[in-house]
Amino acid sequence: MKNYKKGAQCLNKNNALVVGQLLNNYSQYLYNTRGLAQQTIVDYCRRAKEFLLLVAKDNKVTLDHIRPEHVLKFILEIAKERSANYAQKTTYALCIFRFIRSAIPP
Repeated sequence: MKNYKKGAQCLNKNNALVVGQLLNNYSQYLYNTRGLAQQTIVDYCRRAKEFLLLVAKDNKVTLDHIRPEHVLKFILEIAKERSANYAQKTTYALCIFRFIRSAIPP
């Protein structure tokens, strides 16, 4: 995404901490629950960070804020700008959305 680096510069301190915490929890989930290799975890977290920075750019990042529409918009933008293979791998990486939703208490 062209704009995610710009989004990182615009994050307030709270959003930056939330994004960092989400990515840390996500990497632990990928390692402990899914048993993924370290390089795969690094790649998934990089893509998830790209997504979270895009969401955080215009909104406060909270667990209950992220919606399927955010994921769909992100994937569609990735598909326009990058290869189909990259978009497919990003879709796999964004299982963070399931992880985030499962972390919200009922």
